[in-house]
Amino acid sequence: MNLIQAAALGFVQGATEFLPISSSGHLVIVGELLGVTPESNLAFGIFLHLATALAVLVYFGRRFLGLVRVLFVNPARKLRGRAIPEGDRRLGRLLVGIVIGTLPAVAVGLLLRGQIEEAFQAPRLAGWMLLVTALILFSLRLRRREAAPESEEGAPPAPNWWRSLSIGFAQALAILPGISRSGSTIAAGIHLDLEQSRAAEFSFLLSLPAILGANLLELGDALALGNWLPWPVYLIGGLTAFVTALGAIKLVMKTVQAGRFWLFGFYCLAAGVATLFIA
Repeated sequence: MNLIQAAALGFVQGATEFLPISSSGHLVIVGELLGVTPESNLAFGIFLHLATALAVLVYFGRRFLGLVRVLFVNPARKLRGRAIPEGDRRLGRLLVGIVIGTLPAVAVGLLLRGQIEEAFQAPRLAGWMLLVTALILFSLRLRRREAAPESEEGAPPAPNWWRSLSIGFAQALAILPGISRSGSTIAAGIHLDLEQSRAAEFSFLLSLPAILGANLLELGDALALGNWLPWPVYLIGGLTAFVTALGAIKLVMKTVQAGRFWLFGFYCLAAGVATLFIA
C-alpha cells in the first residue's frame, strides 16, 4: 500500500464513518478501484477507525472531559451526602444513556457475529440496505420541524433510558452493511422528540464505545498476524481520516441543525439503485 492509497482510504473512512451514507460499502468499492482494502491489512483498518474515534473525542472534547469527571465526582458526592448540580446530573444521565444505548449493538455483535460476516459478502444486500437508509432519512422530511425546547445553552443531551435503548437498537441495526449508523441513530433520536442537535451529539458520543470496542476486539488478531506496513502509511492514512472525520462531523451537525439532514437520502437512494444494477 502506497501513500496515495493510504490517503484515499483514510479520506473515505473519515467521510463515510459519520456522513449518513454507510462507510462499509464505500470502503469496499474504493478499495477495489485502488486494488487494496483496509481488510487486506487488519492493523491499518483498525488505525483508521481509531483516527475517526479520535475526531469525535476532539470535536466533543469538553463534553467528553465532563463525562469522565462526573464518572468519579458524582458517586463521591452521593457517598458524602452532597447535592449534585443540575449540570452534572444531566451529564450523569447522559453517561448512563450511552451505556444503555451501547447494549443492543454489543448483544447483536456477539450473538450474530458469523451472520454479520456473511452479510458483508452480499453486495446486493448492501444495496437494499442503502435504500432502507434512504427511507429512514426521507422520513425526517415528513416530520414537521419544531423549535428547540427552552433549555440551558450548551446543556448536554440526556435522553431517558427507553429513548437511549431505542436509539441503541437503531445503532445495532446499522451493523448490517448499507445501513448508516449516524443516519439511523440521529433519525431515531429526532423521531423520539430529542432536539435535532442533541440527537446528533448523542449519536456521535454513542459511536465511541461501538468503534473502540469493535476494534479493540480485533487488535489482538492484528498483533498476532503482524504484517506491518511502513509507518508513513499509518501516519498519512490516520491523519487524513482524522481531518476528514472532523469535517464530516461539522457538516452533519450543520445539516441537522438546519433541518436538511434528510437530503443525504438522495445519495443513498442513488447508491443503492446503482449497487443493485451492478452487483
